[in-house]
Amino acid sequence: MAETENLNNKKEYIRDGCILLARHILSSEIWYKPAYYFKIFSYILMKVNHEDNQMFERGSNYFNFSAERIPGVRLIEIYRFLKWARSEQVKIIATQKTTRGIIIKVNNYNIYQDIKNYKMSDRMTDKSQTEKRQESDKDYSINNNEELKINNITTTSTTEEKFLKENSDFKFLGEYHNVGLTEKQIRKLECMILNRKKLDQYIEELSENIAEKKEKNFDFEYPNMHEVRIKKYWLKDKNGRKTTQTTQNKPFSEMTDDEKKKYLKNKKSKGENLTPEEKEYYADITYGD
Repeated sequence: MAETENLNNKKEYIRDGCILLARHILSSEIWYKPAYYFKIFSYILMKVNHEDNQMFERGSNYFNFSAERIPGVRLIEIYRFLKWARSEQVKIIATQKTTRGIIIKVNNYNIYQDIKNYKMSDRMTDKSQTEKRQESDKDYSINNNEELKINNITTTSTTEEKFLKENSDFKFLGEYHNVGLTEKQIRKLECMILNRKKLDQYIEELSENIAEKKEKNFDFEYPNMHEVRIKKYWLKDKNGRKTTQTTQNKPFSEMTDDEKKKYLKNKKSKGENLTPEEKEYYADITYGD
């Protein structure tokens, strides 16, 4: 009878181990992406090695997504995620192509998959354990008021939480999902530009520039920063069109040399025929006297 009782009280462990997920992932960029991004990332986290072996180090492994399919995720979506995740701007993974697949390394795996790097719970009744945990907290806790960099968002956590609470419609747009705008900001830009297709082009241009580090990442301290940048793109484009229109209405003989060059370059790009005067000038600047 006692033997049966001991068997019933025996602790059972969950097979296949586990991974750790930081709670602040709820405010990271990946959380605002299409759902398959997080599903793919979770799959990779669960498949990489939790300790070094003879072939791959901790946090890395070999994948062949053509053979091993993630349920509910298309292959093109996996490629799209990998392009974003390993981009210079994000760098949550590193990849290396092989003949039949790809080796993926999760960057900062040792940091995020070590329980000691998380602030411990204070809900402990045993005094000695509480004191021990408090001592541990001094070494491993993260101050909520410190500035964090989560994926490609630079922010102070309290500022971010307040902003997201007040702007539930906030989203990241563009190919790289790094252009931060609220619905209100989008409507303002639409009213100003009066062309949704053009607005989308500016968003994509800004997204690419951020990915190439030509523009700054979104910062919750300055929530209108990307709205302002898109407005700048529109004004630059608008002023450029005005200059072109002014030049086109001016006789060729009255244009400055710079205006003539721009005017001829524009006509040539459109395949338009040049007048004899324009041909002569074009020949001079192309071949010299």
